[in-house]
Order: sequence, then structure tokens, then C-alpha cells
Amino acid sequence: MTRNPTTRSTDPFTDEPTTTWVRPARATEAPPSPPPLPTADRRPPTADPRRPRRLAAFARRCRNAARALFLALALLAAFACGGSGDDDGDAARTEGCGVRNPATGEVEFCAAAGNEVCVCATGQCAQIDLSCASNYRYVEGVGSCVSAEESATLIESRDETALCPVMDADAGDGDGGDAEADADADDGEAEVGPLCGNGTIDPGEDCEGDDLQACTTGCGTTGTSACLACTWTACAPPVEVCNGSDDDCDDATDEDFECAAFGLEGCVTTCGSSGTRVCTDACAWEECQPPAEECNGADDDCDDVCDDGFECCAGESGDCTTTCGSVGSRSCDAACGWQECVPPVEACNGIDDDCNGMTDEVAGGFACGDGCCNGGETYCGCPGDCTTVVPPPAPPQPLSPWNGALTGTLRAPANLRPTFRWAPPASGGCGTATYEIQVDDSCTTPSFAGCDLSSPTASGTGLAVTSWTPTSELPVANLPPVGRRYYWHVRACDGAAGCSAWSAVRYLDVGRAPSDFDGDGYSDLAVGAPSYDDIDNPNLGIVYIYQASSSGLPTTHTRQLLPGMQPNLAFGRALADGDLNADGFADLVVGAPGYDGAATDEGGVIIFWGAATGLSIPRSVVLLPDRAAAGAAFGTAVAVMGDVNSDGYADLAVGSPSETVGAFAGAGRVDVYRGPPDVTGPPDMLQASVPQENAAFGQALAGAGDLLADGRGGVLVGEPSHSGGSSSEGAAYLFRWDVLSMEVTPWATLSCPAPCSNGHFGSSVALIGDLGDDGYPDLAVGAPTYNAGAVQEGNVFAYAVTAAGLPSAPTTTLDNPANTPNAHFGTALAPTGWVGSATFRRQGLIVGSPFQADGGVVEGAAFWYAGATVLGVTPVTIAAPDADPGAGFGASAAGGFDFNADGTADIVVGAPNRDGTATQEGRAFVFESGVGMGGGFPAVPDQTLYNPLPYPNDQFAFSLVNACY
Repeated sequence: MTRNPTTRSTDPFTDEPTTTWVRPARATEAPPSPPPLPTADRRPPTADPRRPRRLAAFARRCRNAARALFLALALLAAFACGGSGDDDGDAARTEGCGVRNPATGEVEFCAAAGNEVCVCATGQCAQIDLSCASNYRYVEGVGSCVSAEESATLIESRDETALCPVMDADAGDGDGGDAEADADADDGEAEVGPLCGNGTIDPGEDCEGDDLQACTTGCGTTGTSACLACTWTACAPPVEVCNGSDDDCDDATDEDFECAAFGLEGCVTTCGSSGTRVCTDACAWEECQPPAEECNGADDDCDDVCDDGFECCAGESGDCTTTCGSVGSRSCDAACGWQECVPPVEACNGIDDDCNGMTDEVAGGFACGDGCCNGGETYCGCPGDCTTVVPPPAPPQPLSPWNGALTGTLRAPANLRPTFRWAPPASGGCGTATYEIQVDDSCTTPSFAGCDLSSPTASGTGLAVTSWTPTSELPVANLPPVGRRYYWHVRACDGAAGCSAWSAVRYLDVGRAPSDFDGDGYSDLAVGAPSYDDIDNPNLGIVYIYQASSSGLPTTHTRQLLPGMQPNLAFGRALADGDLNADGFADLVVGAPGYDGAATDEGGVIIFWGAATGLSIPRSVVLLPDRAAAGAAFGTAVAVMGDVNSDGYADLAVGSPSETVGAFAGAGRVDVYRGPPDVTGPPDMLQASVPQENAAFGQALAGAGDLLADGRGGVLVGEPSHSGGSSSEGAAYLFRWDVLSMEVTPWATLSCPAPCSNGHFGSSVALIGDLGDDGYPDLAVGAPTYNAGAVQEGNVFAYAVTAAGLPSAPTTTLDNPANTPNAHFGTALAPTGWVGSATFRRQGLIVGSPFQADGGVVEGAAFWYAGATVLGVTPVTIAAPDADPGAGFGASAAGGFDFNADGTADIVVGAPNRDGTATQEGRAFVFESGVGMGGGFPAVPDQTLYNPLPYPNDQFAFSLVNACY
């Protein structure tokens, strides 16, 4: 075979040059020429004289090759050729000799036919080249195609693709034997070519001796080739080392270590992802490295964050806020992006969960019983669905009748069926309250506040409105005192919210007429003549009593009240009445401001108790100032205010307008007496917040009604000479009950509307009543010298108190209808009570104008103003009965009477300076409204009361008891 070293490269392990062997040419190439023979021995190939010798040499070489192969195996453990002890290479082999094919890196073997020895000269097998017409052989470095006949002399390699020539196993033995049974005895087989082993590399030899050389293995590593039969053996690979290469050409890299150096392989990271790991240069695996994060729904890079760097983790779902603000859900798609927020199913939570514009339609709609408080349902209407319990309503607030109110004579059936009114609850409930009311006569005074009315005489239930009138007359007594005191309370009931507590107990007197001193159901009349002269006691004063009956008011007085003899007593200067001791009879209060007691002109008051026989003189009570009050004129004004402290008794106010307060002479005071049976308790003392000299605080008094609709009354006090922005403009004050006593600071102050200089606002005051039936009072204040259309013509100002309190300005201003100068319109004010029939029934106010001129005669006049909600401004004129200049008609007035028990109010107007048989003896005129009058009063008095004991300047009718308070 031919050696073809063409280039040398450097061995990567030894840095020594290595021989690169050129692969034999393919069959399509011109076959290489045999090596030239020496000149002396050159013969044609067909008659080569050295052939026998070459064959003998070939056999020797095989034996030498076997020895060299053993050495190579010992050195490189690369391959084996021959068995143990086969030093001549002729032993049968179960494996063929083989070398690594440098083209493929695989070891190829020549199989011995019949298990005979493969004695290929070079140890290599020739590959079949399909381009050859026959087989191809490669022997001694010479490759050639062989014929089919010649191929029969070749044996196949193990992979059945290579052929080797069949050599004589006994060639060169010299024993003449034919060991391989090929009919070719060795006797005639002589060696050819140079002798191998002579120490000289002869032509045709590659090497001599036992040399070794580095070589490049078929897999590219640096191996070792041994000199065998003067020919280099196939390159034996080295032992495998850790270097990332297949050193031993076994198709495995670094197989004796943990891993192949610098190799990579997949691995499972600590977080379960598929990572990679690198084999170190020491052939040991490094830690598994996680891959870069991908959108796959997993934590690839083991940072505890799924799909880190993307919007979301693929496949996950989470909460989100819908377009309507509810908490919905959304899912992360395969591209790691959030999908649209999906609204949840509607739940009962007070919001629109599913964004359909409806709230809590849990069953596709709204229905009581669906388990959800929805669709406007409330605990009140659907307590099964709505669990928020609505508290019961607050107790209603009783409005009217006020405590101690008189409904009127028992002889008018309507008066036995009073109308009760109340305000709806201020809080709680469902807003659809109905009401229950109980009316009973079994409670007692003064302990009625704790009465439970457990057995009501009359009651109403399920009332949808805030008023109630009994369907039948309340039972009353027909004997004195007629009528009966009834107590009432009311509560609100509101469905599921339940019922409120009962309101505070209120009381009224049913079937009782005002000013009924003898309790027979007919109003009585008291007329004062404070300038009445006794023979020895000028200006002693006297009071006349007219007790009405079924025959009406008598024209002759029933009795007269005359005090002890004392000049200038002015007994009867002021009159008031009311049931101070709650016995069913009206009591009379008479002021005597000129009484000399502990001090001169300190004044005094006498109370006459009513009884079935009329006023009782022996049972009278005298009230005097509880302090030194010379000149105080205690009793100049008196008023039964109503029940200011809600204890069942009417209370009394007494004015001392001339009393000195501190350093202010004539500043004035008012004493309030609460009305237990004897009215002897210490009074509460009222005065102006800033006393003024001669301001006359207490000159005029009137009850103020229930200012706060809480069942307690108050008092209205006039201070006509108060100077504010201008001189003697006047003022008025409202005081009400506090916790245990009257307030010492006014609840409200009423000032005279400008221009008010010398208007004397507060000279007269009155409680008109409750015009609007709202439970709050309407008040009037007179300014008789007020300058408006004419000098001192006078004006009256009306104030409608409401739940919001007292208005800052008058609700109504009553101007003198004729603007008569110096008429003193407003000198007298008197509420009329209910006037008219069922078709026209009004409350109103009488205004006296004692110097009103009529046809040039200054005789006086009175005017009636009626009101439904507020007081009207167009009056009905009540003219003086006849022309009597200076009579002073209208200087006094009183209303609210029912002398004939027809259920409609009557009034009395005084003319204290009317001349009769004596100059300025005085006279009183009675006007009965009458049911059939359609409202208003007759133009001519129904009755004229003359001075029973006429003396000049008696001023009979200077004062009239006012039936209303």
C-alpha cells in the first residue's frame, strides 16, 4: 500500500507535527500507479520475480504485525489482531483485524472466512465503490478494482461492505505445509521485497523496529500508531479525559465523568420550569439555570412572579372594577393581557353589580319576599327583606285644644264634640303613620301627667290625618258646674316600625262656657267702675256682676262687689277671670291699684272664687306685693294667663307699672302667681331686661298661649312708655315657663315698627287665639297714639307665632280705618272667640277707638277683624249706638262670651264716659253675633247695660272681664 503524506499539522496535545493521510481516490479516478521498483529489479508487473519473496515477507510482516499489535494494545488499548500466544499471526480469530476509518471515525473489521485469520497486508479493508464494475480492493497502499472472479478470492468485512484478499496463512513458513488449505504450499512461497527488521527502512517499508508515533485518530484526537511489520498500525485513540471531546473515539464524550465538559442539557429548576445546565471544565454539572420568562402561565425564571414582565399571568383571573363601579372579574389571555372586566351576578348589596342600570334586582326584578331589600323596599313595607329596623315614630305633638281650653256651653251640641289636633312625629317611623287618640275623664288634677287613660271614654284608631272629632258627644254634667274636664293623648303607629309612646297628657273643659261664675253653662259678665264714689271714699270703685241664664243676660246686675272702705282704691280698675282652682267654676280677679297696705298706693288684688251660687265674697283671697312697693299700683293690670306650667291650674299675672326698680322710678314689674287652690305661693317676678324710668312695664297684660306647642302657656307684657330709638315708642315682651319658674329673660321682645315716637306701643295687648288651628298663638299689640295716616290715630300690630317662632315683623298691621286724628285706635283689644255659624265661623279681634269721630262727633267706635289663617285687615265697624260726644265708646271691650248659650260668641263694648243721668256715669253695650247672622255683629246693640248706681264720673264699664285668655 502507498503512504501519501501531503501535509503536516500540529497535534493539539503534543504540539508535534502529525501526518495527514490522504484518502485513496475513488474508483472514478485513475487508479494510482504501483510504486516504482528499483531500476535493477524493475520487471513488468506480470512477471515480478520478487512476488514469492514478497508473499513470504507479507507472512512475516503479519507475524511482526501481530507482535506490534500486542505492543500497541499494551500501549494504547486501541484494538487486537490475533489471539493470545499467536506470535505468528496464523491462529484462527473470532474477530477480524480492524482499524478506524478516518472518514467515518468508526472501526471497521475484516471478518475471516470460516473463522480463518485475516492476513490483510495493511490491516485495512477496501470499501466497495459502486462506480467500479467489480469489487474494489485496497492492499499495500494500492487500490484497484477487481473482477468478479478475483473477488471470489476476497473475504468480506464484518459490515459486509469491505473486502480483503484471502492470504495464505502458511506463506513464508518454510515448512512446506498448506495450513490454510488453499492448495498453495509454502514451499514455493518466497518472501518478496526488502527484509523487515533489518534496522533499515527499506523501500516499501514505513518503519522499522518497535517505534511509536503520534497520530490523529479517526475522531480527530491525537492517538498513537505502532510500527508493525514495518508498517504503521492504525492510529490508536488515547484514554478518555475531561476535555469536552471524544478522546477514545467510542462515540461518547467524557463518558467516564459526570458530564461532557462544556456541554449543555435541559434540567428542571427549583420552581419546576425547564432550565439548562452547563458542564464545567471539571466535567461536573453547574446549578440548573432558569430560562427567560415567557408568557405561559408559569414562573419560568423562578422569581416567584408568574409571567413577570407581562401584563398578567396567562390563565389567571382576578377582581376588577366594572364600568358601573362594581367588583367584577377578568381573565388573563394566552398573550398575557387582561380581557374585559365581566360584571358579576347581581347581589343584594345596594349597588348595581351587573351594570344594567338597576340595583339589587336579584330575581330579575323587585319583589317583596325575594330576600333582598330592593326596588325602594323598606323595613316598613317589607320587613322580611329589609333587616334595618326602623325605629318607631316619635310621639306626636298635641297642638289644640290648649290646656284648660273651654269648648263652650253644653247647650250647643257641637261644643261637646271638640276637634283635637296634633303635629306628626318629628322622627322615626316609615312616613306613613296612622294615629290613635284616647280621651278620658278619669284622670285628676294635678296628677294627670301620669294618667294612662286605660279606659277611655272616646277613642280613635287608624286615623290617617292629624285631627279627630268624636263621632258622638262627650258625656258631661248637666248640673253646676256643668260640663266636664277631659284628658287626652295621642300616639303614632307606623306599620312595621310599631307605635310611638303616647304623647304628654293634655286637658280641656268640655261643655263649659267662659266667665261662667255659677257654672250653669251661660257666660256671666263683670263690669268695673273704678271711679265709683262712696259717700266718704271717692274713687273707691265697684264691680257689678251680671249672671246670665236661659233668659239671657239680665239688664240688672245680679250682685255687686264692694271692697272695704278706702278712698282712691280704684277697685275694678282691672278685671280677669279663669278657673284658678280647677273646680269647674270661673273665678274673678279684681285689681285695686290704689290700695294702701304696707305702703301708700302699693295696690292689691282680690280673687273671688266661683260657686254654684255665684261669686263668693267670704272665700275671697287678697294678694298684695311681697315687698315694700309704695306707689307701685299693683293690680293696675291683671290677666289669667292659662296654665303656664301644665299642672292643671290656670295661673295669674299682676302688673305694677309704677313700681320702682332699682334706681328707676316707675319702671314697673309683673308678678306671676301659679294657681294652686289658694294662689298664695310666692310669685315669680318679671321686669324689663333694661329697666327704664317711667317705662310702665306691666301696664297691659294678656295670656300668650302655648308659644312652643308644649302644653305650657306664657304671658304678654306691655311697656308703653319704653324709649328705644325714639321717646315713648313702647315695647312688649313675651315670657314663658322655664323648668321650675317663669323665665326672667324675655323669650321674645316686640318692638314698635317705625315711625313710633310717642306711639305707646304696648298700651294694650291681647291673645287673639289660634287663627290657623296650627297650635300656635296669634297675638296683638296696640299703639293707640301711633302716628300713621294722622296724628295719634293709632295702629294695632298682629303677630302669628309658628313652629319657627315669633316673626321679626308684624304679620298684619291694622291701621285706623278712617285715619281719624287723635282717635287712639287700639286703646282696647279684645279677642272675640268663635263668631258666626257653621258656614262662616271665624275667630277675631275687637279693636276699640274711643275718640273715633263719626259725622264730626267724637263718640268712639269699635272694629271687628276676623281671621282664618291670619288676621284680616278689613274690619266690620261697630258704631256707637247714639251720638254722645266724648262717650269714649270703645275705651273697653271684651269678647268670647256666650250669654245665650247658642254656641257663638258675644261681645261687650264699654263707653265709660257716656253721659246718662249723671255725667260720665258710663254705659256698656252687648252685641250677640247669633248663629243666623252669617258672621259679624248687629249694627244695634242687643242689650244696653246702664250704671246701676249712677254717679258723676263713675266710669262704669271702664273695665270689662274678658272671657278669653
